[in-house]
Amino acid sequence: MPQRMATERQLHHTHNFSVAKVTAYRIVAPLHTDNPPATILTVSVPKCSYLKLHCHITTTGIPTMHYTPESLEAAAKQILLSFGCDNNEATIVADHLVRANLAGHDSHGIGMLPMYGAQVKDGNLIPNQTPEMLPPAGAVCIVDAKRGFGHRMALMALDHAMQTAAKHNVAVLWLRNAGHVSRIGNYSEYCAQHGFVSIHFVNVWGHGPLVAPHGSSRAGFSTNPISIGMPVDGQAKPMLCEVAVEDEITLYLLGAAPGVAARMRENLMMTYPGLDVVGEHHGYFDHDEDSDEVIAKINASKPNIVLVAFGAPRQEKWIHNHRDKIDSNILVGVGGLFDFYSGDKKRAPLWMRKCGLEWTYRLYLEPGRLWRRYIIGNPLFVYRIMRWKKKYQRQNAGNDSA
Repeated sequence: MPQRMATERQLHHTHNFSVAKVTAYRIVAPLHTDNPPATILTVSVPKCSYLKLHCHITTTGIPTMHYTPESLEAAAKQILLSFGCDNNEATIVADHLVRANLAGHDSHGIGMLPMYGAQVKDGNLIPNQTPEMLPPAGAVCIVDAKRGFGHRMALMALDHAMQTAAKHNVAVLWLRNAGHVSRIGNYSEYCAQHGFVSIHFVNVWGHGPLVAPHGSSRAGFSTNPISIGMPVDGQAKPMLCEVAVEDEITLYLLGAAPGVAARMRENLMMTYPGLDVVGEHHGYFDHDEDSDEVIAKINASKPNIVLVAFGAPRQEKWIHNHRDKIDSNILVGVGGLFDFYSGDKKRAPLWMRKCGLEWTYRLYLEPGRLWRRYIIGNPLFVYRIMRWKKKYQRQNAGNDSA
């Protein structure tokens, strides 16, 4: 779990919870600050059939409060127990909500608790529900959550789908009638921890369109988040090669400097015995004059997949212009992949990759080639985004006034 501390700003979301009949109690959780004894979180719950929770913070000369995820999770769990959730469900939901806050998704964090309380009161959210696992149709699984808490329902549904995937090598899961599932990144991470690649979509119903399609200024979709997860053990490995060996899929390597693709081929075939790389060709040819000759060599090899490493956007343009001439099922632009897997270039240390700083390492190694991309290109990209945003806002203001 990220070590970033939650702040007082996030606590404001916990004011005024609306829930059904609960026995009176009082929670006192220590908040870890520079002066812990002087700071406590108090949640008072009066005894009544329809109640509101109020969080009172007392401090002694401390302008900004900080508290640990553990203390916040403990408070959220107590509130969920008051909703009628059992200990297991309260633990799961509280964990998911705090994880959302720590990931920067405050809209899907503990601020959702008031809505959950109102839904429990109205009967639209049922604690401790038992989902219905409908019989799978091949690799297709349908799970009816019956208005249960989505966090626990989704995990149970994924466990069910993983059993199907173990049998069919793939599973398609439809979870219906579930309560709010919070940040869906939790579920791609859960699948990755169990060794599965997963793609998650969410289709929210119950309100009007909120999201505008690309290029439009009018809302046409419901909220439609997507999350994709892939298991790695600190080093992202070419999972495609494992699949290619198992399913006898042939590869062709096209791109990089002369000799690089050949070295990558040797390394891959050594790492993945049985991998069939049917050919390779460097990317240093005249793309206007010599592409037909290179394509003829590719087609003679009859590969199922062609990996193209010209760098973006050159590789994408080349694939678009020549895809109809190439007798291959799949063409993939892979950027600088060949340089790394041939051993010609080193990747950044793992900690830099996790922090999103690999670009600084690459700039350090190749300043002459990459300075324009990162020193000029990055700020220019941000400037263009801001300019487009202001233009878009002015257009919308004009439409509203009209």
